[in-house]
Amino acid sequence: MHGAGCVRCGGNSCECRGARGLGEGLASARQARLALVDGVRREWGSVSVRVLRRWWERARGLLGTWRHGAGAVPVLLLGCSSVHTFGMRYAIDVSMADEAGRVLASWRALPPGRVVWARGARHVLERPSSAGLWPGPGDQIVLRDVAASPDM
Repeated sequence: MHGAGCVRCGGNSCECRGARGLGEGLASARQARLALVDGVRREWGSVSVRVLRRWWERARGLLGTWRHGAGAVPVLLLGCSSVHTFGMRYAIDVSMADEAGRVLASWRALPPGRVVWARGARHVLERPSSAGLWPGPGDQIVLRDVAASPDM
């Protein structure tokens, strides 16, 4: 049942995973599909991500991957408020969101050798930099589907 503050239906309290918090529905997920929603609650895209929750997974992120290699897939870093690109071989796109999935800050083509953070951020979405659409401040990242295995 959707309630009054839900990003899916405009409700306020509901059982919708996206409204309760982006990280809550990802307790054991290895892969997830996220919806990208604008400030007026229109869904404008989606992205499949690899979910990283352990500190060593988050610290590595996309580090050690090649831009067009198999490991260079979008990742969602849970419980993270900053990222670095030291040791990266390519630029990345980064969006930082609060617990509810609201994007607080976003960087496109962040070059190697940088550190970025956002006050209030709890989760980070990152991918190899590309020309495709990317969530910016005011957008929302909403959990759609989860999978325990990496074959989503």
